[in-house]
Amino acid sequence: MRSSDLSCRSMSVFVAVLVGLCVTLNVFAQDNNAQNDAQADPEPPEVLAGTSDSMSAPLAIELTEILSSRQLDAVAARYTEGDETDRFVAALTFPGQLLVVSARYEVPVYVVRKIDGGLYRDVYIDLNSASIAGTKVLITDSGADGLMARSDTVDLYDGGTDVLRFDGDRSGGELSQDDYNEAFLEADAEYSRLLRALIAQVR
Repeated sequence: MRSSDLSCRSMSVFVAVLVGLCVTLNVFAQDNNAQNDAQADPEPPEVLAGTSDSMSAPLAIELTEILSSRQLDAVAARYTEGDETDRFVAALTFPGQLLVVSARYEVPVYVVRKIDGGLYRDVYIDLNSASIAGTKVLITDSGADGLMARSDTVDLYDGGTDVLRFDGDRSGGELSQDDYNEAFLEADAEYSRLLRALIAQVR
């Protein structure tokens, strides 16, 4: 075999290897770019909607309807879920608004007597002003239709440290969408539990 043939064959092999390497590098580069694009443009978190995402909505509506039918503007009850035997919940209703407070009280028997006597408004005042420090939760349900993640009105949840605004604005833009959704779901679940206790009291 002539040396020229060997040279041509060697050159062909070299070219084939070089082409294969270029193809491999090109595929790798495309895959890497796709991964970078996916990381740079992650799928945005879902924004919670209105009534369909609110567990408290039907409960708030039910409570306001019961209070209206019985001509009551307030209600209070002992909160029996969990291990806290000294926690109570009370609500005041106004046209288009529901105010709900929950707190622990140092002398539970004092609150129980007022509940038994139908002094619901007094209980609401006591839980707001004379409850055990650091145990109060205050909810302002604008519209009296449950907490809404997105709404034309502003619902407020005051857990004692921070006041959360639920109107779709991510609490003034201070929370990420994921944090806002998580905060809403937790507040909505707690509000639902409080509403169930109040509904059981007036049924």
